[in-house]
This record gives sequence, structure tokens and C-alpha cells, in this order.
Amino acid sequence: MPTKTKRKLKDLSGDGKITQKDVLIGRGVIKGRGGPARRTIRKPVPMRPRKKSPEGTLVNPKVDKLIDRALKKAALEKRSKKLSETLKNLKSKKKKSAQDPSEIKAKAGTLATKAKSTIKKVASKLTKASQAHAGQAKTLNKVVKAKKGLLAKKSTGSAIPSNPKLYAAVKAEAKRKFDVYPSAYANAWLVRTYKSRGGKYQTGGRR
Repeated sequence: MPTKTKRKLKDLSGDGKITQKDVLIGRGVIKGRGGPARRTIRKPVPMRPRKKSPEGTLVNPKVDKLIDRALKKAALEKRSKKLSETLKNLKSKKKKSAQDPSEIKAKAGTLATKAKSTIKKVASKLTKASQAHAGQAKTLNKVVKAKKGLLAKKSTGSAIPSNPKLYAAVKAEAKRKFDVYPSAYANAWLVRTYKSRGGKYQTGGRR
């Protein structure tokens, strides 16, 4: 380390001695050889204004550099984690794809059995539906035939009971039995009971 050289004080007061007066004269506090000294007033050095960030906080370049480094490290860590996860997923997919042929056969067999069972269920439902539709078609045909018969009877003439006394008795029973008469149910019951008791109808021609 270089040693500082000590400066020797001068006799500024002129009294032949080096005293505190000489120190004050050298600093400019008092004038040499009596009288007050003019004090030199130093102008204050203006401080450079610090830059501010858009948020309003003071910017420190060192701190900013440290923050940037930390953010870059965090981004790199996130990327590395994502890459590791993708590699793990790829490895697991490869393991799943590279299965034993026996396992593949077993899975295919189970799928085939499930498909067969579902096909059987659908076929049974379809057969039931077809039977139901066939029954409905039969009933519709019967209805159509009955309507045709009624139309033929109406065209030829109205049906007249051959035993009017029996028909009148059954009709009275129908009126007592049913709240609403004439009605479809009451007329059907009347015809059925009249025929069961031996009654018959005659078709009369148009007058």
C-alpha cells in the first residue's frame, strides 16, 4: 500500500509559529494577518433524478438484472418440467402399445362376447316388436273387415232381432245395468247377451 506523505503547514499568520490560526487561515476561515476571511460557499451538486418504472417505483439496474435472471430460471424450470411430463407420457404410451399378443387376444375375446350379447338383446327386442306389430296388423285387419261388414249390412238393410220379446228384456236389463245408455259398451253387452240367450237377427231389405 502506498504511504501518504504528510504536508508541512506554513506560517501564514507571519508570527514565526505554526498555530491553529495558521490552520484557520489555510482553511479560509479567517484572513491572513488579521481581519475576517471571506467564506467560500460551495454550490450544492444537483442529484441526478432516478428513473422510474411505468408502475411508479424507482428503477435499480442491479435489482432489475437479478429479477430478470430469476424470471428466466423460473421459465426454464417450467419448460423442463413440461418436457419431462411429455417424455413420461410417451413412455407410458409405448408400454401400452407394446403389449403381449395373449392380452390382446383376451381383450378381443371379451369384446366379441359383449358384442354377441348386445346383438342377441337387440334381435330379441326386434322379434318382440315384429310380433307386436303383426298382432296390431291383425287387429287392424279385423277392424277393417268388421267395418266392411257393417257397411255391407247398412247397404243391404238394418239387422232386425228375430225374437223381439227377448231383445226387449235384454235391453231393459242393459238400461238398468249401465248408467249411460245408449253407449258403445251397453250396445255391445246387449248384442252379446241377446245372442248368448239364443237370440238371432234378420237382415231386412230397404223399403
